[in-house]
Amino acid sequence: MDFKNFAAALLIIFFFSCSVCMAETEKKSEPINIRADSMKIIQDKNITVFTGNVKVTKGKTLISCNELIVHYKTSENVNSSPDRNSFDTIEAKGDVRVQMDDKKAKAENAVFDSKNEILVLSGGRPEIIDGDNKISGDTITYFIKTGVMEASRKTGSQVEVTFTNE
Repeated sequence: MDFKNFAAALLIIFFFSCSVCMAETEKKSEPINIRADSMKIIQDKNITVFTGNVKVTKGKTLISCNELIVHYKTSENVNSSPDRNSFDTIEAKGDVRVQMDDKKAKAENAVFDSKNEILVLSGGRPEIIDGDNKISGDTITYFIKTGVMEASRKTGSQVEVTFTNE
């Protein structure tokens, strides 16, 4: 798999795994397990928050972070409750790590916007690593609809990409 396809697949897997954790209507092919020190549903804000040593596993994929926040879609009807089977955004905060076989990603923060299908990795010099191949920058943004990935920098730093011929 070339590096571009790997990066896209890894980013999609990361947030697909998170979204499947919350979607009760999904078919169960492999169990999904979320472990955290605590979990809180805040109905008036339409969110669920997993806090402390958060670990999400599905098959060979492991996602870890300090906090995972799921923002649910709200109904057009003001008197109805949020749709617990779909979400607007998922935020992973604090030492975000993704591991799938020898493929890895890390950042301080990761945000997936489901409406616009955009994933943003930021903070702590985000990286996506596949063996000896690596991409890093101050922010990595993946536009799922178009397949465009952007790595950007802040003043004084540069984007870095390393490819091997393997």
